[in-house]
Amino acid sequence: MCRLLHSSPGGDCRIYTPEDPTSNCRMLQDTIFDEFFVGHILGWYGKAIALRDRRLLWAYSIAFELMELTFQHWLKNFNECWWDSWILDVALCNSVGIYFGMKTVTFFEGRTYDWTGMERSKGLSGKVRRSIMLFTPASFDSYIWNPTSSPLRFFQCAFVVALCLVFELNAFFLKYVLWIPPPHLLNHVRLALWFGIANISTREYYVFITSRKGMRLTKMGANAWLAIAVALVEIMVIIKHGRGMFEAPCPTGVLWFWGTVTLVTSTWLVRWQLRRNAVSGHRAKHE
Repeated sequence: MCRLLHSSPGGDCRIYTPEDPTSNCRMLQDTIFDEFFVGHILGWYGKAIALRDRRLLWAYSIAFELMELTFQHWLKNFNECWWDSWILDVALCNSVGIYFGMKTVTFFEGRTYDWTGMERSKGLSGKVRRSIMLFTPASFDSYIWNPTSSPLRFFQCAFVVALCLVFELNAFFLKYVLWIPPPHLLNHVRLALWFGIANISTREYYVFITSRKGMRLTKMGANAWLAIAVALVEIMVIIKHGRGMFEAPCPTGVLWFWGTVTLVTSTWLVRWQLRRNAVSGHRAKHE
């Protein structure tokens, strides 16, 4: 997150630095007053408005920190101190952004907005405001994802989190393979475009998986497909321009960790589905 911790592994992770002439907490001070600190909070505020579910947001938040640990052998700026990753990032920045984002959704919940200009805004400022509002949600209704309602819904919610992680990781990999500095305008333009499409595509995907007609009789919206396509194109760009840049072998501990997570999750899902089948069969016999 911070410029200080974009260094190589084994950097100074002390919070208290009495020998520093500027501050006794120089590491912490540089991190908090870094230019990306506020941006981190605003980013999670926007993600909360897009996903609108605390459980999914926290799963996304923790999963991204695990992604940083997974890919830190390739991207040195993922080598953060433990207190930066889990205290400042997750416990502070992410939680603040999620809290105010969900508060915004709750405040506006149940209201529908038409930002297309029906109220006839006058003047240049009115036209600019109308153009900007085109990228805001038409409504702020909460999403009830219910990831633990069934194995299928778990996969559907996991797909959303996975796509968000791809979007997040692509930002770092694209900067690395294309040699784009963090303050560059392209990074901000990409984030703005993704924020605009995220609200629309998330809504379309949510309607697709929760439709009473069922997914077989419901088409997923064009913007949701567009978001998936753009994420895949970004991955292809990274693969094309990153040849020879990611040759460091994956640490054994990382392979063991994700292998264990995959095994445990798969076993849990299979047992869950078998129990559901048994319950359904038992009910069918008694009807």
